Amino acid sequence: MKEERQRRSEEVALPDIPRPVLRILQRALAHSPEARYATAAGFADDLRGYLSRAHPRYERQQLARLMSDLFAREIAESQRRLNDFVLGQADPEALLAFRAPCPPRHRALTRVDLRRASTRVRDSAGRGRG
Repeated sequence: MKEERQRRSEEVALPDIPRPVLRILQRALAHSPEARYATAAGFADDLRGYLSRAHPRYERQQLARLMSDLFAREIAESQRRLNDFVLGQADPEALLAFRAPCPPRHRALTRVDLRRASTRVRDSAGRGRG
């Protein structure tokens, strides 16, 4: 009963996100490990399945552009460090301490994050061939 109320409140609070995507996200973020996807591949399969049904003309290049836009700073920093290494200008100690940037683990996805991602995917899909 509590899960049903939460699901309904999320659907009302996130009207821009299609129900199938909400169900996929709810499963991925479920509190109980048994309720979550067993593998990342299962999660990816469901996302790809939704994308192919909802936006059949969506292409990998569009996703690549979206990811490049979303992670532009991280990509630029990684490229800078790689260039420094290849050109011999890198500090070896700094290279050993380098970790790929990622969001803090304690930070949960917010409704704003989900809306932004949903809008970007929808806008990107609308620019597909057709």
